[in-house]
Amino acid sequence: MVTLKHELTEDKLSKKFYLWTSITPLVISLILILIIFFLFQYLPPQLPLFYSFSWGEKQLASHYQFYVIPISIMVISLVNLVISLQLHPSQLFFKKSLLLSSLIITTILTITIIKIVFIFI
Repeated sequence: MVTLKHELTEDKLSKKFYLWTSITPLVISLILILIIFFLFQYLPPQLPLFYSFSWGEKQLASHYQFYVIPISIMVISLVNLVISLQLHPSQLFFKKSLLLSSLIITTILTITIIKIVFIFI
């Protein structure tokens, strides 16, 4: 009886985990798109985005190029979600790894956008 309760609780926690780790990156990317859209008028025409290039004009990107980051969050999250749904239920570690990697990528890219935007506000 105790093991049955434990399994039911674990199953509920697992479903909540999958729900939150699959929805969160998509919601955050939509919020980032809205932030870029609404702050468009307050930002300079070009923003530093390509930090791997040498200092100067090559690093600058237009507002429209800035939408690449939230869209890439969406694409990566959706691909990881589809792959995790295709995996066999016994491959729980790989499912969780894919979804957690989506969250990590979302966090890193969100911090990048926020840092760049708040430099100019």
